[in-house]
Amino acid sequence: MDLNHHFKHYFIVDIETSGRCPIKNGIISFSLGVTDLNLNLIDVFQRRVRPPFLSFNTWSKEAEGVHGISFDKVLNFTPNDQFCYELLCFLSKYKHPDNFPQPFVCHASPNGKPRFGKNGKPDGGYEIHPWFDYYFLEWAMRKARFENGQEMVWSFYKIFNGKIRYSTVEMGRKAGYTSNKLNTWAERLNFDLKHHDDLSDMLCALEIFKLLHNKNNEQIYT
Repeated sequence: MDLNHHFKHYFIVDIETSGRCPIKNGIISFSLGVTDLNLNLIDVFQRRVRPPFLSFNTWSKEAEGVHGISFDKVLNFTPNDQFCYELLCFLSKYKHPDNFPQPFVCHASPNGKPRFGKNGKPDGGYEIHPWFDYYFLEWAMRKARFENGQEMVWSFYKIFNGKIRYSTVEMGRKAGYTSNKLNTWAERLNFDLKHHDDLSDMLCALEIFKLLHNKNNEQIYT
């Protein structure tokens, strides 16, 4: 089924988080780029976010070592409910008039990275969750409420339903690239990457998407 005629924009997303589990942890740094159908960047939404249930028990020092954002700084960021509301208001400018879901683009593996137990076998969990950026955003919306108590995720699903997604990692694999790490792609593209800065990572993912968009016959990954 050709869905491209329903597209009005592409949405490229990158996040940094307080840990690796989208249910337990949350988004702390977020960038979303909006492009036209020619992949020209036309708008950007950025926020620093204080996730719900934030505590030392839900904070990963390992994640902090990656993105360099401290627990104390996150306490002063935009609360998750406010972030989700502001993002939905921003996205309302670009959603399809008939609420047809739009394509979500991120540099994340659809398969994730399985977690292994002491016996060396997968234990059913994930070290890095599949579709990392999408599911963290979906769970941020699940945890957020409007003033009337309704979950914001239902408004989110009117824009992204999880079925129309592009993984630049998977696109790179299909195009025959053996390494699809973001910093490797930055070297290929001569992109001045500030790795684990959400805006820089998002812009790099956009450049990858531009290059690979027409290289694969199968472009929609679910």
